[in-house]
Amino acid sequence: MREDGTQQVLEELPEHEIPVEDLSSAEPGRVEARLAELREQLSHAVLPSDQWPLWVVRYTRLPGGTIRLHLGFDLLAADLHSLRIILDEWLHIYQEPALLLPPLETSMDPSAADLDQVPKDVDIDGVYVMPVNNPTGRTMPPDRMRAFIDAALARWPHAGIILDSVYVRLHPSYSELLTWFTKDERYHDSVMFIDSLSKTHGVTGLRSGVLLTGSGHLAGGVIRYAQNIAAGPSNAMQAVALALLAPFMTGDPELIQQRMRLGTRIGRHLQRRRRLLLEQAFKRHGELLDASQPVLPDPETFDWPGSMYADVRLSDRCLEIAHERSCSPTVAFYLETGIGGVPLDGFCRNPNLERHGLVINADSPALNAFQKETSRFVRLSFGMTPPPAAPQKS
Repeated sequence: MREDGTQQVLEELPEHEIPVEDLSSAEPGRVEARLAELREQLSHAVLPSDQWPLWVVRYTRLPGGTIRLHLGFDLLAADLHSLRIILDEWLHIYQEPALLLPPLETSMDPSAADLDQVPKDVDIDGVYVMPVNNPTGRTMPPDRMRAFIDAALARWPHAGIILDSVYVRLHPSYSELLTWFTKDERYHDSVMFIDSLSKTHGVTGLRSGVLLTGSGHLAGGVIRYAQNIAAGPSNAMQAVALALLAPFMTGDPELIQQRMRLGTRIGRHLQRRRRLLLEQAFKRHGELLDASQPVLPDPETFDWPGSMYADVRLSDRCLEIAHERSCSPTVAFYLETGIGGVPLDGFCRNPNLERHGLVINADSPALNAFQKETSRFVRLSFGMTPPPAAPQKS
């Protein structure tokens, strides 16, 4: 805060170092006295409002390897409700490390057998089914999807299961993919669907969507998340999201059918665009692409007309160029062809969890081998351009 009472947002901040006090070798009496002293100091501290930061984070090393964390926040930075959210999420970070399970099948689709990689003594509270080739267009047969969910609930009945809608298509044309959902009441209480508008409506770059669940305990987390981001999206983003969803919310059959026809038309346009550009990429730069696995998923099982992506595997020659240029295979492919993409391994890891040591199987040979393999794949986006207007019949 400035002296005149107005708020200032700092454009740049120095890296914050957390102060550490080492009492690991101190006598018990000294430890208790010092902790009481720190608590007294921090509980009555008034931070200067014109200086950064408006919070205190420090920790003390205690005998036996224990660490005491000290937190203090000025209410100018966060109100009581926000503090409750911060502390709750901080606690979750401590209590909920993650396992990243590499898919066992070459298609990179999840299967019930993948869950056997979780050690028997590990309890799981949540399962997030994130398709590696999402959103390239893969769906899962209902029996296969149900087998995966049943396997998860058999081991962890209390777990919440988050499904990306790319697998089940929350769309009337794909209703058969959800036939399993009504066959067991556990699914209603355990499953949440994530539906991204960039996939369902073919709009690249639109980071907006919906979370759908009938579960009371999962809905609580969704509400809290929504409260955190409610003030974030711009009015333009909200307007776009409402425009995309409005036809389905009105209940008007004619409007819904028109929107579905438009979606199909956009999808066919994207498929043509994808097919033609891929043909040219393989024709012009075939030596940089692996002919044995040209595209993931392969064209025979590429079952979503509306997809705007493809994951191509790079050749050994492209890896050699990457080594010569001291860059990643994806960058080497771009330098040689001018075709930009995103490395697939970025979808197979979580840097935040890794940075804080929360991936408990980070040293797993199977996970490391899978992440290394996915670094050979580059995700190509074929964009979203409006299809040409249909000619008017006279």
